[in-house]
Amino acid sequence: MKSVTLHVTDLDSYAWYLKLQSISDMEMKGRLLRTEPSNEKMRIGTAWHSVMEDATSGQINKVEKNGYAFSVDCDCKIILPQICEVRAKKDYLIDGIGGINVTLSGKTDGISGNKITDHKLTFNPHPENYFEAYQWRTYLDIFNADSFEYIIYTAKQKDAEITIKEVSMMTFYRYPGMEKDIERGIRDLLGFIKERVPEMIR
Repeated sequence: MKSVTLHVTDLDSYAWYLKLQSISDMEMKGRLLRTEPSNEKMRIGTAWHSVMEDATSGQINKVEKNGYAFSVDCDCKIILPQICEVRAKKDYLIDGIGGINVTLSGKTDGISGNKITDHKLTFNPHPENYFEAYQWRTYLDIFNADSFEYIIYTAKQKDAEITIKEVSMMTFYRYPGMEKDIERGIRDLLGFIKERVPEMIR
């Protein structure tokens, strides 16, 4: 049986590719093959994730990471998860497209009991975008969790200085038919892969 390994982010990247139609086929292919270079917003997000990985309980005043200086300028409380940086995967056998076995891999920022936590740094918040995301659905399924909480850090940037101005939370829960929705998204992406990136299928 043929197989392919995907990351959770691949599903959301393809969903945005379909929705916005501002991402070229070659750019989408580059994202799937991990050859597309990261932009500055991605690099800042990665740096902030590193800050959260190294953080301990207490107040974050100012910290430098990967060439960026982060500070928090709001009355907020950041609660760190019990367990940080956990990777898991799950196999999905997708019917109707040649019987391809898909291994879906994801790395969560944290787990507290049966709740998944993910840190998101944004400069232009659009909370409604999270409702349609595959990320929280797939993480709930892969980690067999009951709830998924986004911790959203709204920031302002001045050169290499990043200031957190607001911290908010959004929580999502598993629902009947969730796995079918995930499989539908995987099937759609597999159609693109079979046509444009067949080298991913082994």
